[in-house]
Amino acid sequence: MGLRTYRNWKIMTMKTDRINKFFRLVAMVVVSTMAFGACSTNPSVQRYIVDHENREGFASFTVPAGIIQIQENAEVDPESAEALNKLNNLVVLRYERFEEAPELFEEYLTELHTCLSPERYEDIFMMNDGKMRFSLKVKQGNSNRLNEVIALMEQSDSFMLARLTGEIEPDKLAQLIRKIDYRSMMENEQLKGLIGS
Repeated sequence: MGLRTYRNWKIMTMKTDRINKFFRLVAMVVVSTMAFGACSTNPSVQRYIVDHENREGFASFTVPAGIIQIQENAEVDPESAEALNKLNNLVVLRYERFEEAPELFEEYLTELHTCLSPERYEDIFMMNDGKMRFSLKVKQGNSNRLNEVIALMEQSDSFMLARLTGEIEPDKLAQLIRKIDYRSMMENEQLKGLIGS
């Protein structure tokens, strides 16, 4: 092999190595992006509501935040009471199992629990009386203000999701949760038909 031929061969080998490294790098970026994308494509609660509200078995309602009332004679500081005025409408989605496709109940509920993963939401209140499970969750984040509160009620043949948005400080929310008049809310005509038996 002559000197010129050797140099040409060396140059081509170096170029080929660079091209291979480049394509390996591109492949790694694509794979990483796909892996990250797979994690980030889990739908948000808002997306879940939008995607499911018109499907069979689902019912969706928007309820004014004013439905949330404080118990009579409960002591609440003015700032906490004012926080109620910063809340947006309550969006409620209910699903009831139907005979034609009973298997969808677990499928939809599992999908919803994926949206409500502990990485995204923190449980601040839970209750289970054997017939009904209720949990109250807030969006995980570093902010000292909350902008999303989720309530989930599960029964053997139905579940109900309520999403409340706005801006409220966690300590104010904690004070309000203990003093909300839940009985009054449950007797409200706007919620009676949605909650069912």
